[in-house]
Amino acid sequence: MKARETSSVQKNGRLSRLSLILPIVTLSVSLGIGLIFAVGLALKQGHEWDKALASTIDDVVESNAQSLSQMLWAYDRDGVRLSIEGMVRAEAVRSVVVEGVDDFLLSVGKPTEGQQPYRVIPLVHKQQGRRPEINIGELRIFVDEQFIYDRVVNQATRVIVVVLLSAAMSAVAIFLVLRSVIVRPLSEITQQLSLRSDGQHYETIHFGGRAPQEGAQNEIEHMVDALNRARERANHLLDELRYNEERFRHFAESASDGFWEMEADSRFSYVSDEVREIMGLRSEGIIGKTHGEMVRHYQSEDRVDWDIFLKLIERRRSFSDYEMQWRRPDGEVRFLSFSGLPRFDLKGEFLGYRGVARDITDRKKAEEELERHRDHLQELVEDRTRELEKAKEVADSANAAKSDFLAKMSHELRTPLNSIIGLSEMLYEDAVEFDDENYKEPLQRVHRAGQHLLDLINDILDISKIEAGKMELALEEASLRPLLGQVMETIAPLAEQFGNSLEAHIDDGVGTLRTDATRLRQVLLNLLGNACKFTENGRVTLSATSYEKDTGRWIVLEVSDTGIGIPKNKIGNLFADFSQIDSKEARKRMGTGLGLSISARIVELMKGSLAVDSVEGEGSTFTIELPYDPSKIKDWKDPLDGAESDAGEG
Repeated sequence: MKARETSSVQKNGRLSRLSLILPIVTLSVSLGIGLIFAVGLALKQGHEWDKALASTIDDVVESNAQSLSQMLWAYDRDGVRLSIEGMVRAEAVRSVVVEGVDDFLLSVGKPTEGQQPYRVIPLVHKQQGRRPEINIGELRIFVDEQFIYDRVVNQATRVIVVVLLSAAMSAVAIFLVLRSVIVRPLSEITQQLSLRSDGQHYETIHFGGRAPQEGAQNEIEHMVDALNRARERANHLLDELRYNEERFRHFAESASDGFWEMEADSRFSYVSDEVREIMGLRSEGIIGKTHGEMVRHYQSEDRVDWDIFLKLIERRRSFSDYEMQWRRPDGEVRFLSFSGLPRFDLKGEFLGYRGVARDITDRKKAEEELERHRDHLQELVEDRTRELEKAKEVADSANAAKSDFLAKMSHELRTPLNSIIGLSEMLYEDAVEFDDENYKEPLQRVHRAGQHLLDLINDILDISKIEAGKMELALEEASLRPLLGQVMETIAPLAEQFGNSLEAHIDDGVGTLRTDATRLRQVLLNLLGNACKFTENGRVTLSATSYEKDTGRWIVLEVSDTGIGIPKNKIGNLFADFSQIDSKEARKRMGTGLGLSISARIVELMKGSLAVDSVEGEGSTFTIELPYDPSKIKDWKDPLDGAESDAGEG
C-alpha cells in the first residue's frame, strides 16, 4: 500500500510539472511561429514597396526623358533645371543629375558620398528620316536610402507587433483548451491508474462521469475505453498466472524429481526440498555456491564425470539424464541424474540454467543386481553349451558309426541278396524251360521278396546319405525328351501289370535341363510306380512344360493318375519318412514308406519343389518344378536344414 501511495505522489508531481511546462512551451511555440510569419510578411511588404518605388521612378523618367532630350539638344539650361527640380520633388528621389556633351553638367540635390545612382537613363536625339539616333547625354537618378530604410522598418515593426500579439493571444487560448481537454483528463486518469481495489486486480477507470459501457464521445474517452479493456485483459492474465503458479507448485511438490535454478555466474539461486534431500545439504550449503565449489567439498570418487558435467555447463549447452555419483556429508553415495536447459533473454544474453535432478540410486542397484543375474545366466548358458557340444560330439560319433554300419551292412546284405536274386532268376528260367509248375510260383516269390528287400536297403542308404549331407548331385546337360522316353519304357510293364494306359505329353519348348539325370530318373520312376500301383484299369499320365520367370527358365513335370487318391488328412505327412497311407488298398501294394520322402529331398537338393494335389476316389497329381540351372539360384535355403532341425527337435 505504501508503495502504491509513493507511486501516486510521483505521478501527481509529474502532472504538476506538466501543468507548468505546457503553457511555456505553448507560448514559445506560438511566438516562434508568429515571429517567423511576421518576418516573412514584412519581407514581402518591403519587396512590394520596392516594386512600387521602381514603378514611381519609371513614371518620372517616362514623363521627363523625352523633354529633357529635346531641351538638352537645344541647350536649354533653364528648361533642364526646371524639369529636374520637378523630378526631385518626387517621393524618395534625393538627387537628379543631367550630363551632356561639351561638358554640360547640371544637378539638383546632393547624393551621399559614394552612393551609386538608382537608375541611369541615356538621353538621345532622334533625327528625321532613317538617320541613326545621336547620344547627347545621360540622366542619373539617386534615391533617398535613409527614407526607404525608415519606411521599411516602420512597416515591418508594425507587422511583427501585430502578429506577435495575435500569436500570444492564440497561445493563451490553446493553453486553456489543452489544459481543459488534455491535462485535466490525463490527471484524472493517472490517479485512477495507480489504484487497485484488492491489491491483486486493476480497477476500471471512470472518466467524466461516464459509465464504462457507454459510447465514447472523443479521443480521450476512446483511450479510456482501450485502457479499461487492457486492464480487464491484464486482470485475466493475472488470474491465469496465479492459477498456473499454484498448479505448477503442486506439481513440483508432488513430483519425486527435484528442481534447481542457476544464475549466469554458475551459482545456484534456487533448489527445491527434493534436491536438498537428495544431496543431504541445507539451503545455505547450496544457494550461492557454484558447481565447482560443491564438487570440491562433496564429490564422489568418479571425478571424471563431474569434470565432463562442468564443461557442459561452461559451454552453455543443454544436457539430459546426465548421471553421476554424489557423496552426501554423512558418507552415503547416491546416484543422481541431472537435466538442464540454458536460459537466454530476448537479446540472446545468457541468464543461467534451469533443470531437474533425480535420485536414481534404487534403479542403479536394480541394474547391478540384473547385471549379476545376467552374468550368472551367461555362465549357465556357457555350461549348457558345453554340454550340448559334448552331446553333439557323441551324436556325430553315433552318426559316423551308423554310416559305417550301413556301409558295411550294404555290402554284407547286397552281396547275398544279389546272389539270391540272381539264382532265383536262373532257377525260374530252368523251371520255365522244363515246364515245372511246382517251382515257378515259389521262385517268383523268392525273387520278389529279394528285390523288395534290396529296394528297402537302397532306400535306407539314400535317406542316410541325405541326412548326413553326403548325397551330391552330378549336374550335367540332359535332354529331357529322351530321358522321359526311357522312364516311360521302364515303367510300361508295371502299368500293363495293373491294366493301366500310359500317356506322355511333352511340349515342344521343353529342351535340355542341367540336372542329375540318374536322380531325376529315380524320382520320376518312384512317382510313376506309385501311380501305377495305386491305379487299376485307369490312366497314368506324364507331362512336361516350361515357363520363364525372373530367375530364368523353369521346367514343370507332372505325374497324374485316376487311382484311389489320398485322404486330405494324410497329405500333410505324405513326404515324411516311413509314411504310408493307412488303407486296405495301400497295404496291398506294399512298400517301404521312403520313396516319396527320398523323392522330395532329391528335388529340394535340385533347388526345386515337389507338391501334390489329390481328391480321394478320383486320383492324384504330383508336380515337380525345377530350375533350368540350379547353380544360378542364389537366394535359396536348403530345406533339409529345417527338416534336420525338426527331426532333432523330435
